[in-house]
Amino acid sequence: MTISAERTLPTAAQPGTVARLRGRVARRFGHWPYLAPAVGLLAVWVYLPVVLTLLLSFLDWHLVRWEGELVGLDNFRRLLADPEFRSAAVQTVAYAAGLLPFATVAPLAMAVLLWKHDGPAMRVYRALLFLPVVLAPVATAVSWRFLLDPLQGLVNALLGVVGLPAVNWLGSGVPASG
Repeated sequence: MTISAERTLPTAAQPGTVARLRGRVARRFGHWPYLAPAVGLLAVWVYLPVVLTLLLSFLDWHLVRWEGELVGLDNFRRLLADPEFRSAAVQTVAYAAGLLPFATVAPLAMAVLLWKHDGPAMRVYRALLFLPVVLAPVATAVSWRFLLDPLQGLVNALLGVVGLPAVNWLGSGVPASG
């Protein structure tokens, strides 16, 4: 009885085995291995609190004693009978109804006007739109400059509180070189 060389190799070492295995896994599980972490985090941080809030709304919950009594829809009846809640609900609806048209129509009209006219207004708009991208690193650098200032910086002040000498963080290569 003779055994060929292909038969003596482990299955994973045969040419093309890894690709075939990947293909089988991809066909069997599809996109779920990639989506599982996102779906799990979404379930834990979004859906679970919503479900627990809904369940707690049917209880007269005592937070300190960590116990509750089932009251059914009484919490909702009491909420709808409260004049302060009704006032707050009316104000919220009025605010949303007044704000949403301005929050959608005005920017849309401005975008259409700027899109049709490629003049100085569009250049100013593009500059204003790009300004946060440019200012964020500048603001970060200025903040670090104040924190690491050798005379008045917060880092050196904290070092002085614990009895360590001040360091010229930005003026010498000693802190970087160790």
